[in-house]
Amino acid sequence: MAAAAADFAASKRAMAYALCKHLSLDPNTISSTSIEESDIATLFSHIVKSSEDEVLKWVEFSSNFVGKCGEQHALLGNLNQDLSQKSVLLGNGFKPSVADIVVFATIQVFVSHLGENELQKYPHVLRWMDYIQNIVDFGTTVQKVNLTKSVFDPPSHPKKADKGDTDPSSKKVVSGQKNVGKSDANVDSKKAAPE
Repeated sequence: MAAAAADFAASKRAMAYALCKHLSLDPNTISSTSIEESDIATLFSHIVKSSEDEVLKWVEFSSNFVGKCGEQHALLGNLNQDLSQKSVLLGNGFKPSVADIVVFATIQVFVSHLGENELQKYPHVLRWMDYIQNIVDFGTTVQKVNLTKSVFDPPSHPKKADKGDTDPSSKKVVSGQKNVGKSDANVDSKKAAPE
């Protein structure tokens, strides 16, 4: 019975960890005591509520962006910082979340009216916007933001001399006796053996 309880507790810890990771939450925010004392339904509800809180954080960001005129540049700067280490606001990897859709739809008009110099201050926001507008279908209600993508200019390296251009007298010549390896000796002994 005790072994089954320990296995069940380990299963709940694994479920909590995987759900937190799937929902882009920090698994360390849920205490092991909370995991052990909660049944599965309560534990799941707690984790999903935490995920909803993350989405609500971005809904609040959007409300502030629209409601606080004059603070949009500061809010874009914060968003740019948040996006410096990730591709989407919430979620695993590259799949846009509800938060991405809400924030994009909120900032799209403002960003589309920024000048080139202002846009350069927010490279991560621009990368993210380009990605979201090409992945999410906003229908015809949202026009795509025309973004100037930075051009990759590879660094120049000094040209290496061609192999044919080297002076043959400068090549090192090594002369001497060849070492015969074990496999070469076996081949020689097979040739010498009578058939």
